[in-house]
Amino acid sequence: MLNALTQKSVSQIRLSHPKMPRRRVLLSAFVASAQGGSEVAIGWNLACALAAFHDITLLCTPYIGVENFRKRNEAFFDKHGPIPGLSLHYVEPPLLSRWFQQGHMGLRKPLYYIGYASWQRAALRQARILHQQKSFDIVHHLNITGFREPGYLWLLDTPFVWGPIGGAADFPARYFPLLSVQDQFQYRLRNALNRWQRTLAVRPRQAAKRAGKIWTIGPENQRMVTQQWGVSAEMLCESGASPVGIDQQKTIYNRQRPIHLIWSGLFVGRKALPLFLRALAGLPDSVSWQATIIGDGPGRDSSQALASELNLQSRIRWTGSLYHTDALHELGLGDVLIFTSLQEGTPVTLLEALSRGLPVVCHNTCGMGVAITPNCGILIQPDTIESSIRGFAQAITRLASDPEYFRRLSQGALKRAEELSWDRIAQEMAYGYEQVIAKTGEMR
Repeated sequence: MLNALTQKSVSQIRLSHPKMPRRRVLLSAFVASAQGGSEVAIGWNLACALAAFHDITLLCTPYIGVENFRKRNEAFFDKHGPIPGLSLHYVEPPLLSRWFQQGHMGLRKPLYYIGYASWQRAALRQARILHQQKSFDIVHHLNITGFREPGYLWLLDTPFVWGPIGGAADFPARYFPLLSVQDQFQYRLRNALNRWQRTLAVRPRQAAKRAGKIWTIGPENQRMVTQQWGVSAEMLCESGASPVGIDQQKTIYNRQRPIHLIWSGLFVGRKALPLFLRALAGLPDSVSWQATIIGDGPGRDSSQALASELNLQSRIRWTGSLYHTDALHELGLGDVLIFTSLQEGTPVTLLEALSRGLPVVCHNTCGMGVAITPNCGILIQPDTIESSIRGFAQAITRLASDPEYFRRLSQGALKRAEELSWDRIAQEMAYGYEQVIAKTGEMR
């Protein structure tokens, strides 16, 4: 699964923007690899893109369990060459990290964070040594993006920035009836812990007070920082797009064939796949559609049973889990991405869809509500289960019935992908560094 900026693409970024002073930046991205998605891709792609502007020393872990990031990165450099301006410094996982960071799903998450905090303490020890050897102009704690663990680099005597940070959004209680009994217990517990941590956790507040700039993922996280922590914050997408355009071999939707709907994700409670299935069941007979559902997970059997109950199976293709390249191929064959999740950051699937000219229909919450605009998709207010089902059905109906509207959103998706590229996000971060350094100089 290759999702990485290359030496050539970084050089293009460097040539396409006005010059600014090259700063020495210490970037902490616990997981960063040329192969991978989610946090792993965020760490790698932003580090590479930032290297177009500044000299980046990247602190990261060489491995988690059987995931060997060092080996993957070395294979990437062997094939593509080094990234100018980027140097990797691996911090070996201490004992607690090796014990507890074998998995972080469900009720094991607290143990995962114990291991993660131990790695962050080791990173601080290494950072102090590096800072003595070559004084850094600024330090940036990037990932893991959750607000619960800000690391310890803010203790260094140099300007500090943090984010984009997420994790503050609760799962909306009004959607609990969608969930299994086990999922309801898990999300109720998470919501309760979230309320406690947002209010009482000490170290995140200390890091926030120390930060010269904080970026947040979506309005929920911004409100936490500004209203509960009393610190200013700016919203910024943590995931970037890699614009590729529309597959020229694909027939642009024009009502001469069924509209092809794509849903992609884990079959878990927060992804809310049943909302999509029930929306399909509510479509008028005049709407001709077919759907591809990409993914797998614990909710697979119940989701397929619901599709059978709603008499949808003949028009749905279930691919199961796919390699990233295969999933991207399936996405490129679609017309519209339907994203029903209720609790996210800024999912990379949305950006991959925009990069391929697919309008996105999603809830107006979390990072989705920032990434998707009326020019590239349709936002559904997450008010009730019934209103979500109705909203998704109405959105699909309009896109299927109005090819000109679909075309405008498709073109808008490509434009939005350019606006949310890794290049643009890194550029905003790079200029943010300059603001913090200048402000720090004025204070001194």
